[in-house]
Amino acid sequence: MATQPSVTHLFGPFIESLGISYLLYGIGIAQACIYFVRSEHDSKWMRRITTVLIIFETAHTAVLFRTLYVYSVMSIDNPALLADMDWSVPTALAISIPLETIVHLFYIYRIWTFGRSYVMAIIPIIIYIFRNGWFFYTVIEIIMHPTWEAVHTTSMKRAFICFLSSDVLVDIFLASGMVYHLGHSWSRFKRTQSVLYMLMIYAINTGVIFAVTNSLALITYLTKGDTLYFAAFLTINSKLYANSFLGLANMRRVLRKKMDTPIIIGTNEFSTRRREQGMEMTPVGVEITQETLKVSDSVHSDVKTSRYDLSPRDMSVMDTAVSETHTKVSRNSSNSPL
Repeated sequence: MATQPSVTHLFGPFIESLGISYLLYGIGIAQACIYFVRSEHDSKWMRRITTVLIIFETAHTAVLFRTLYVYSVMSIDNPALLADMDWSVPTALAISIPLETIVHLFYIYRIWTFGRSYVMAIIPIIIYIFRNGWFFYTVIEIIMHPTWEAVHTTSMKRAFICFLSSDVLVDIFLASGMVYHLGHSWSRFKRTQSVLYMLMIYAINTGVIFAVTNSLALITYLTKGDTLYFAAFLTINSKLYANSFLGLANMRRVLRKKMDTPIIIGTNEFSTRRREQGMEMTPVGVEITQETLKVSDSVHSDVKTSRYDLSPRDMSVMDTAVSETHTKVSRNSSNSPL
C-alpha cells in the first residue's frame, strides 16, 4: 500500500498561507471601503478598475475556502485526496492571472505617465506577456495532470521557473522605473520633495516585497520539492498585489488633499539700487515663484513666475510677507513625518 503524504509535512505551509490570505483579504476590503467612501474626486475608470479588482479578489478568496475545506476537513475521512490536486487549486491560479495583470498594467501606466517613455513601458509589457504565456501553460498542465507529483515533472518545472523568474524581473523593473522617473521629477520645493519621497519609498517597498516573495517561491520550488512552500508564497502573492493597488489608490487621495492648493514658496532675491545722494531706493523688479502640485491620476508640478515693479514702500511690505511665508513653510516642513 502506497504511503499517503503527510498533511503536516506537505500541506502545513500551504494551509497556513491560506489563513494569511484571508487576513490580507480583510485588509484589502477595509482599504476598498475607505477608497469608495472618499474617492469622489477620482475618475470613473479608476473606480471601475478598483471594483473589478475587488470582484476578482472575492472570487479568489472564495475558491481558497474550498481548498482549505478539502485538505483540512475532507481529507480526514479520505486521505487519498491528499495525493490529488483539487479543482480549486488551478481555479485559484486562473483567477489570479487577471488580478495580477490589472495591478501590473496599472503600475506600467504610472511609469508612462511620469516619464512619457514608451521604452520604459514596452519592456515590462513584453516581459509580462512572456510571463503570462508560461503561466497559462502551467495552469493548463495542472488541469490536465491534477496531481501534486505532476508539478515537479520536467515540463512543469521549466514552466514554473520561467514564469516565476519573469515575475521577479517585472517587479524589479517596475520599482526601478518608478524610482527613476520620480527622481528625475525632483523639485527644489520642500513640499514637492515630501510627496515624491513618499511615492519613492512606497515604490521601493512594494517592489522589494513582490520580488522577495516571488524569489522565495522559486527557491522553495527548486529546493523543497517535497513540500508546498512554493504554493504558499504564490497564494499570498496575489493578495499582496491587490493590497498594494488599493494602498496606492488611497495614498493618491491623501496626497491630493495635501497638495491640491497652490502655495507661495518664496521670492527671488531683491535687487536694490541706491542713489549716491539721499540714499533713496528706486522701484525694482520682483519675481514671485508659485508652484501648484496636483496629485490625481499622476503627479504634475506647475511652476509659474510673475514679475512686478514695486515701489520702496511695496518692497517693505513684500519683505514682511516673504519672511512670514518662509517661516510658515519651514514650520510645516519640520512637522512633516517624513
